[in-house]
Amino acid sequence: MAATNVIHEAGLGPAVTNQMFCSRDHNSHEETRRCPFPFQALGKECYYFGKNPLKNWQEARSHCLGLGGDLATPSHPYKLYSYILDNFASPAHEWWVGASLNHQRSGFEYITTNEPLKSGDWHPTLPQARPGQDCAYIHPHNQRPWANFPCTNVERFICQYP
Repeated sequence: MAATNVIHEAGLGPAVTNQMFCSRDHNSHEETRRCPFPFQALGKECYYFGKNPLKNWQEARSHCLGLGGDLATPSHPYKLYSYILDNFASPAHEWWVGASLNHQRSGFEYITTNEPLKSGDWHPTLPQARPGQDCAYIHPHNQRPWANFPCTNVERFICQYP
């Protein structure tokens, strides 16, 4: 199924009425949030997609905090992944998200909730095959949302408004 169909069936089609606020998508039954500028609604969550300049994970997090949000911790990672496929897949870029390795618990967790990332949402060989790569990202061609890199890599990033 094409990512466009996933977005449409999930009720995540175009909902932007202007640059500042988002309204209900009239093709679905799901209400979208009203998001402050520069965030945009994707279902009930508000995201900002930072494309330029590229930033390392900590710089990206600082940028998000400066906007009043934090790096994205999506409750539905596949919705966000599908949106990226539809809108930013060519050329393929990695996108920092708000998850990192908790060394005490030996697993990746969302930075705002400490909720572990689901193992089935990782690329099949990750994260175990990449020691020392402690920050999570989305890559649009991994077939599953999560992968991990060294936090010092510079990438695009996704902020989320609380």
